[in-house]
Amino acid sequence: MLSQTCIYGIQTCIFLALPEQVEKRVRVSTIAEELHISPTFLSKIVNQLVQVGILKSVRGVSGGTWLAKPAQEIKAVDIVLAIDGNRIFNECLLGLPGCNDRNPCPFHQQWSNVRLQLLAMFQSSTLDTLAAKVNDLDLRIRQHKNNDH
Repeated sequence: MLSQTCIYGIQTCIFLALPEQVEKRVRVSTIAEELHISPTFLSKIVNQLVQVGILKSVRGVSGGTWLAKPAQEIKAVDIVLAIDGNRIFNECLLGLPGCNDRNPCPFHQQWSNVRLQLLAMFQSSTLDTLAAKVNDLDLRIRQHKNNDH
């Protein structure tokens, strides 16, 4: 479904939207350690999100990374589109080219409905609501250390 890069991008943005991180510059190395992500890999993801205006980042002693806009203005779909593009919302589940209503795969009708539900879920999920769920419901945004790859 989502690429690992996209998953890490969403996790990073939620982390930066947590109340204790908002309005702070957080080092990529700190985020990587907290979320158990390779710092080198995370730097590439952060750069991608900086390029599309979701994050801001500054190098140096007083540097760090932070949300480019208020968390309530950034939707999960923005992150998905920035990293993975719209393929999850458009492509055939089986990866068959030309799958459509006139030339469907066996999953086409059901997958079309699921894709619409996924799109609606990502469009209605803002970083502030996701961060609030993490905080208020004590939900996870990272793997447990013993489950790392």
